[in-house]
Amino acid sequence: MAGKEAVVFILDTFPSMNSPYPKDSESTRLSQAKRAVINAIADQSWRSKTHECGCIVLKTGLTHHHMAVMDGIDDENALGYYFRKVARGKKVHVDLDDEVHFPNLIEFDLNRITPQTLRAISHVCSTSDESNADVMQGDLCDGLIVAADALYQRTNGKKFKRKIVLFTDAEHKVSVDGSQLQAVLDGLNKMECEVIVVGIGFDDEKDFSSIAKSSNDAGIKQEDDDDDLDQPDKITSNDAPTAEESDSNIKEEGDVDNEDMEDLKMESDIRARVKRE
Repeated sequence: MAGKEAVVFILDTFPSMNSPYPKDSESTRLSQAKRAVINAIADQSWRSKTHECGCIVLKTGLTHHHMAVMDGIDDENALGYYFRKVARGKKVHVDLDDEVHFPNLIEFDLNRITPQTLRAISHVCSTSDESNADVMQGDLCDGLIVAADALYQRTNGKKFKRKIVLFTDAEHKVSVDGSQLQAVLDGLNKMECEVIVVGIGFDDEKDFSSIAKSSNDAGIKQEDDDDDLDQPDKITSNDAPTAEESDSNIKEEGDVDNEDMEDLKMESDIRARVKRE
């Protein structure tokens, strides 16, 4: 029997993640990334009830993670409600407090998998736009640091197979503190933590010269899109549900007027997905 696994997923929600993906389709890069994350988490729960998963959302107006807890946020349901309000058009307040550690990140805690966590992740949406995206922090390097610390705090001294999986289109500038990032990467190496970067939309021709690139010496495994990878959900393990199966379980955000009914259906579907043997 395989040992316990601890996986932290990182979701980029920069406005460019709202671009259609694949091209000329109704789905977006973000919706496909969410589907891949939810499928992977559900797969983890089917393989073993001892596996643990967490998720960090980049570029959010709100700041809430284990290094900067926000008052009034006490569970995943509250985070899901926040994203639902944003999707309905609520104006986003951007946290700009310089004293906050790693602002503009939201974390779903690394823990045993629950239906509430999956439901909340399904509501994740972009909370930034052209008017505030440039002032937001919470880039992929910040997310990697918080994810690494979460893994350390949760699994240090325990027998876990550790992994971080980042979904991004890499279309925003990244601020890098070289010494701090190197210290984190050294820590990940000591924990024997695998880091996977899943590139979404990398087949498009763009100039990435201004985007910070991960060091190959840090042991980071990067997986870019290629001709036979049409949807990110194919990057999950061989045991993961197919795209057809996921369509019946993960509903896209629909008409706001029908949101409550969709939530009830989604919760029922998710509970069926994570039912223990």
